[in-house]
Amino acid sequence: MKKACKSPSEWLKLLCRDWAVENIEIAEATDLKFLAYKSYLKGKLSSQLLCRISIPELGKEDGENIGSVDFWKTLGIQDEFDIRFIISQVEKFCALYSIRNLEDVAILDETTLEAATNAAEAATAGLTVSPLHNFLGASLDVSVFA
Repeated sequence: MKKACKSPSEWLKLLCRDWAVENIEIAEATDLKFLAYKSYLKGKLSSQLLCRISIPELGKEDGENIGSVDFWKTLGIQDEFDIRFIISQVEKFCALYSIRNLEDVAILDETTLEAATNAAEAATAGLTVSPLHNFLGASLDVSVFA
């Protein structure tokens, strides 16, 4: 999926399925608008480029970086809520496939990481995983590996 190239409407149908069904005319129109906007790309966006142009740069204040919003407006999506929804779906896609740089992990703030760590610790409270414990079952004699 990291090297996939699709038209904007295909990305919208893949990442925002319900939105694309409900707004089929807008989704389909994005292809022609994108072709007119950047004809040298022949109507296709790679997953890398999709993530780069859709997700605001890290460390920028809201007023400093409106490039992602402008991109989707250029393609004919005018509703701010729809644009934010599309961007959130692209963010999830990029995180799932690790498309952006490792420094993008900073999207997760400290409280989110702390909450996840606390939840993991609570879920595993009292559990011990050790090679000394025979967690593979009684039928396997682990002493042969010692």
